[in-house]
Amino acid sequence: MAELQDLLPHSKKLSVLYIDNDATLRAQIVMQLSKIFHNVDDFDDAYEGLNFFKLNQHDIVVVDIDVPGMDNGSFIRNIKEIKRDQHIILSSKKLESVSLVNYINSGVSSVIAKPFKLAGLLDSIDSVMQSVYHAKSAEVEIENLQDKLKQLEHRANTFNKIEDRFKEDLAYERKRIGRFLQNEKALQKEIDESKNIIDGSKMLNDLTGIPNKMALQSKLQGSDLKALVYLNIDNFNFINTVY
Repeated sequence: MAELQDLLPHSKKLSVLYIDNDATLRAQIVMQLSKIFHNVDDFDDAYEGLNFFKLNQHDIVVVDIDVPGMDNGSFIRNIKEIKRDQHIILSSKKLESVSLVNYINSGVSSVIAKPFKLAGLLDSIDSVMQSVYHAKSAEVEIENLQDKLKQLEHRANTFNKIEDRFKEDLAYERKRIGRFLQNEKALQKEIDESKNIIDGSKMLNDLTGIPNKMALQSKLQGSDLKALVYLNIDNFNFINTVY
């Protein structure tokens, strides 16, 4: 027999829809169920209960087989159309074997005979509640996994964007360095050419443009020549001075 303390770990997050036209019994049952379930709603009419279920989709539905407003067959079909795996517990003063089989085949989770006490109802609820709780827990776990997957996808997208930006910056820097190296090479060439020009100008007389004493010394240092013809013009200094 199910005890309240045994049901609490599974029931505290679940909701119950209780439909019964016996006002006294309904008040007693709702009062007791409210102690162990997160939310309990009650109606005395199947049609009103169905409309309320459309909005709230309770975890467990307990309905009396003789409740007014809609026959049980239609009520069960409508419930199943809204929520295919909905758990439904039927209660009735008369249970015929044929109708019981039909109800079970229609998707009813459990059937309880009236009059019943709370303990009897809790036993019927306990038989389906754990599966409801575990299914709900599985849904929560799936949602958590989906959230984690979204977070990982977001991180991956962020990383990809950062990686793409890094590649763009790297490509830009490579081009910039390439241009710098080209400029450096061109500048070095200009420097070398200028140096050659400057070095060459040191070897020439500024006035006449012909090789000077430095050019002669350079030639002598880099040559195996052992003979030198030296020509001197007497008093050439006079010509330089006058002209």
